[in-house]
Formats: sequence, C-alpha cells, structure tokens
Amino acid sequence: MKILIIHNKYREPGGEDMAVNSEIKLLKDFGHNVVVFESSNKDIQSLSLSRKINFLINDIIWSNETYWHIKDLVKREKPDVTHVHNVFYKISPSVYYALKEERVPIVQTLHNYRLICPNALLYRNGSVCEKCLGKSPIHSFLNRCWQDSFLLSFYLQRMLSIHNRQRTFTDKVDLFIALSEFSRNKYIEAGFPAEKICVKPNFIEGSAVKRENFEDYALFIGRFEDYKGINTLMAS
Repeated sequence: MKILIIHNKYREPGGEDMAVNSEIKLLKDFGHNVVVFESSNKDIQSLSLSRKINFLINDIIWSNETYWHIKDLVKREKPDVTHVHNVFYKISPSVYYALKEERVPIVQTLHNYRLICPNALLYRNGSVCEKCLGKSPIHSFLNRCWQDSFLLSFYLQRMLSIHNRQRTFTDKVDLFIALSEFSRNKYIEAGFPAEKICVKPNFIEGSAVKRENFEDYALFIGRFEDYKGINTLMAS
C-alpha cells in the first residue's frame, strides 16, 4: 500500500514528532510504500513582517502553496490513503480540500485537542478548561489562550471558527484516530461523529520489559509542564 504521511512540525521537537517518525518506520518495516510531506513552523520565523501578517490573516486559514503542492503530489504519487498528523500552522486546512478533490481517503490522528480547543490542551491557568468545547472558540481570544496573546489567539480562534462552520474536519476526514478513550469521548462531546473515531494509542519499539523489582517509584518522561501531569503524578 502507498501511504502519504502529512505532518507539520512545531518550532520545538516533541513527542508528536517522535510518534510520527515511529509510525513511518513501522509502516516501512511492514513493506508499505511511504511518501512523506512535512513542513515546519520554524519557517515562519524567517518571514518578513508583512509576510507574517499575511500568514496570520490568510495563510493560517488557507495556504494556496500547500493546496497546489498536495494536488501535484497526489497526481504524481497516487497514494492509496493519506494519514494526516498535524496541519497547524504552516500547512493549513487547505490540505483536506486538495485531498478530497483528488479522492484520496483521509485518516487523521488526534494527537491533541487542537481541532476543538485553540491551545490544544483543554487546560488553562492550572486547571481544566472546556469553555470552547462544542461552542465558539471566542473564549480563547478573551482569555489569551495562545501564547498569552490577544492577537495570536484571535487569529487562531478565527481559523477554527471558519473551518468548524464549514465542517472541514468532520466532513472531509474519513477516519479519526484518538490516542485514548478519554480523548475520543471529548471529541464526540464536541460534536464529532462517534462512528468516525477509533482508538489507537501511541507505541514504543522494543521487546517487552520484565519488571523484577517492585519498588515505590514512578518514571516520568516528558517536558516539565504542568499540563503534562507531573504535579498530579507527584501528589499521588
């Protein structure tokens, strides 16, 4: 099977990038033909001020560059299916339109809550926040949910509002992959069709590890961010 992988990297590498790379390797190990289309938000930093403004106003909602690039790529490679991991922000949701017009099935992994929460966390100021869940994301602007900026939060919530009104994600994606039952239920609560969401957790390579010593400790691997749950883990 030929699989087109689409992924937009953030400025700082993280677990999402590792999950994508692990999946690409696994697919190749099992004999699949994998075509990768990647972009990085680091590229935005090198833009001129006028181009950055244009990006926030227009490209974050619809990137013509991505749209035509994907259409050309699909016509050339003829993939059987596309697995989208992340399109924010440089790739943009225009990728879904290009794929649908070329009649390529779309699978989308829900690595976080970006499609229903502008800051992707359902978490703000040290506590759970679901004010935008299934509603307009205007609260993200009022509360400066993205990088503590009214301006950046406005453009991000504007992008989500437009595409959620147009049902870009729910109508154009054929299957969503949630990483847990909890995540799946939150997307269903936000209005995503339950029949389109399955659960497939992340994985690690290597053989099973046999535990020999049952001592009173826990291992945490991740950034030391409150929303990662390190404080909850230490308190339990």
